[in-house]
Amino acid sequence: MPETLISYTTLVASEVDDSSAGAKVVIQNSIKEIYMEILRSTGRFLLGSTNQLIPAIIGTRTYTPTDFTEIYAVHYKTAESSEYKRLKPMTQDEYLECDINDSNGTPAKYFINGLKIELDRACDDLGTIRIEYVAVQALVNGESLIPTRFNNVVKMGACYRFFAFEKGAEAENYYNWYLVALREMYQELSTRNKQTRPKLFGR
Repeated sequence: MPETLISYTTLVASEVDDSSAGAKVVIQNSIKEIYMEILRSTGRFLLGSTNQLIPAIIGTRTYTPTDFTEIYAVHYKTAESSEYKRLKPMTQDEYLECDINDSNGTPAKYFINGLKIELDRACDDLGTIRIEYVAVQALVNGESLIPTRFNNVVKMGACYRFFAFEKGAEAENYYNWYLVALREMYQELSTRNKQTRPKLFGR
């Protein structure tokens, strides 16, 4: 059964041996912070990706998708076409070299500028932008997205933050235990995604 903020709180309170009302507030804040930190590190393996369609606006090169932690790909489809073409990512320097006074056209590249997507040129039709991304998740409250077998990662991380807030000497030990547990979690999850080896001479 998935963990919740309440069950995580019980787990951490037992570990730090403090079930007071004051400690509960610190513990739950620590759990919420470490939960999001873990998802930022392992979200691509736990959550997978989703996509969003954004209508293109003539003369516009800046678009704001749903909040994301990582963007895998950006595609563009013109109004007359039924096929999307993948845009190539560009660096900030490449983006800044694009002439903002260029005439509208079909974008070929994109740049991630904070929480926005900048195209190399403004769209010249009412096409569609398709973004494949890992979405930002809400703070843990109901069911946790982290499998129960990784409870130790959440517990060690929340304990380290709890003791750091309380200026306890135990913070350093729990921080090191948390890093080890998080690394092991990352390694286990990442091995589920088999890497496709490039073919040699087409074989």
